[in-house]
Formats: sequence, C-alpha cells, structure tokens
Amino acid sequence: MRIFLYSLYIGSKINNCAIDDFFILLPHQNGMMNFLKINIMKKIFTILMMIILIGVSYNVSACTDIPTISPSGSLTFCQGGSVTLSTTVGYVSYLWSTGATTSSITITTSGTYTVYITDINGCTGTSLPDTVNVETHPAQPGLISGNNPVCDSTTQTYSISPVANATSYIWTIPGGWSGSSSTTSITVLVGNSNGVFTVAAHDSCGNSSPTTLFVTVSHVPPSPCPILGDSMPAAGSHQTYSVTAVAGATSYTWTLPTGWTGSSVTNTINPIVGNDTGTVCCSANNLCGSSVLCCFTIYFSNGINGIRDMNQINLFPNPASSTLTIRQSTYSTQLTNQLIITDVLGNEVYHQAINNSTQSTINISQLSNGVYFYQLSNNKETVRGKFVKE
Repeated sequence: MRIFLYSLYIGSKINNCAIDDFFILLPHQNGMMNFLKINIMKKIFTILMMIILIGVSYNVSACTDIPTISPSGSLTFCQGGSVTLSTTVGYVSYLWSTGATTSSITITTSGTYTVYITDINGCTGTSLPDTVNVETHPAQPGLISGNNPVCDSTTQTYSISPVANATSYIWTIPGGWSGSSSTTSITVLVGNSNGVFTVAAHDSCGNSSPTTLFVTVSHVPPSPCPILGDSMPAAGSHQTYSVTAVAGATSYTWTLPTGWTGSSVTNTINPIVGNDTGTVCCSANNLCGSSVLCCFTIYFSNGINGIRDMNQINLFPNPASSTLTIRQSTYSTQLTNQLIITDVLGNEVYHQAINNSTQSTINISQLSNGVYFYQLSNNKETVRGKFVKE
C-alpha cells in the first residue's frame, strides 16, 4: 500500500489518481483541505474507510443568531393606537415584512410582522413573527324598536338587536322620562313631553356612534266645551250641535237625551229632537283615552198648559253689563216664579224666586262676559230665553 498526502484548495482538481486510489478528505486549519490518498491492492475487494476527526478551528463562521423583536407595549390595542417593533441595533441591514429598512417600525394595523437582517460577516437571519391585533370600536346599533307615538304616564319598552363584541349599551331618554339600562332593551315611564332616545354600543375601546329615535307623546284630550246649539229646540225638529275641534283628538263620542235620534264621531252632530229634555254631551277621544264630558242642557215647557211665549216676558237691557230687568205679564205675577240662569255649559250660575212683581231687577255684575240662558217657571208655565253679559 502506498500513502500520499496532498494539500489542495477546496474546489481544485485532483490529478494523478489511479482507479485503485481511495481518498479521505481532512479539514486543515488554514482553510485548505487535505486529501489522504490510499492505494489499495487490486485483488482486495473490501474498501477500508478511515474517518479521522480532527478538532481544528478554521475560519468559517456559522449564522446562528436569529434576531428578536421587542414591542414597545401590548400587541393588542384599540383603533387609533400604535405599537413600535424594534430589533437589535448594529446589523448591517434590516428588511421588515412591511418593506421598512430601519431597526424599528411603528404599527397601527393588524397583521403578522417579521424582520430579516444581515450582519457584518454577511450572514443573514429572520426573526420569529410577532402578531399585532388592532381592535375597532363597536358598530353603530340598528334601529330602535318600540311604540311611537305613546301616551304620557304609560310604561313602554324599547330595544335594539345585539351589536357584535359590545359589552354594554348606553341609553339616553327624553327629559322628564324615567328609566335606565345597560342592555339591549330599556323600560321607561313616559313623561309629558316629546323627546329623543339614543343608544350606543360600548366595549373596551369606547363607544359606537349613537342611534336615535324621536318619540311623540300623546295626551288624553281636553274637554271639548262648549257645545254650541239651540237649548230650547222644538220636539221633532232637526238640530245641529257642535264643538270646536280639539287638538290631538281622533274621534268624538256624543250622547243625546232619551228619545232623540242621531249619531256622529266628528265634532258635529245633527239629531232629531225627541219629546224629552236632558243633556247633549260630547267627549273627545284618542289612543290615550277620552276627555271629560262636556254637556249642554236642553229645556222644554213643563206640563200640558206649559207655554214658550216670549211675549209674556220682557228682559232688558240685552246685552247687559251689571243689572238685568225682567218684566212679566199680569198673569205671571199671580204665581211664584223661579228664575234660573245657566251658562253655555249648562251650569247654573243664578237662582232666585220672583214673587208677585211685574218687574224685577237682578244684579249680574258677578257673571263673566258671555252668553247666558234664563228660565222663568212656575207650576203653570215655563218661559226661556237668552241674554249677553258684557
């Protein structure tokens, strides 16, 4: 066996090699490679491999330094915030996954970020990824559901559909109303005034834009007084009674004396007068209820001998301001007469007995200005009329 030792640079061509020659490659400390050439006899069919491990330090550097990323704060933050990602200063070059080439970058959007570096020896490395999660404000709630309009002093419930990722809800209600909630629904006691509902979704990043609903408040209508019409109609006649239209009223309910016929749901009624006295009444209605009744008294002559002869009574002055004089016929003075004065609502405002006098003066200064009805009656007859106080 012949052993030759060659010293070659890596990549150089090996010359003078026989087919029987076997080489063992050994590293050399100067960066060159040593080849151990072993000539084996042709008749030997077993190749003996010798592995010689020589711990030699040679000038070939290995890149085992993976750069690390250091965040300036939490990698999860709210929209509008940011975090700075930094790596070690001193590398020859940097290339972030964003395309930046500095040692640090400021991030405002969600994503996964890495940095690729080159050191002074020309070696390279890529960091492990850092994932940033930017949380947004909750979405604006959808439409507010609930009754509209509503009646004052009633209890109402309003609600919205849940908003993704919201942890609570912020409600505001109209002034004068009461109620509170931090969920998707709110129950309130309605006040006297119209107003605006608002609701916003809330999470750790803040509040959404609010959703609004304007709510109209309705009230029980006021009484429709006065009723206008003839207080002394003739039996069987067609009459018209009316009230001034009431704001917020959607219909009217009329009641008539027994024996009268007619109906209406408006502010006017046209009945046929029956044979009985009584009251014509009206109430105004809406979804919140009915008003207090307004009534109008109807007068007829009393008894078989009853009359309605205005020539038997002379009332003056008309209009009157402070006093009213009533002059009666001689026949009427033979009886005790009762004088009753009512206002246009049928309320009695004056009552006095007039005895055996052809002329009487009464004081009406305490009455308010307006139209009044009088009735002078005894057990034989009844006379009615009207006057104006000014």
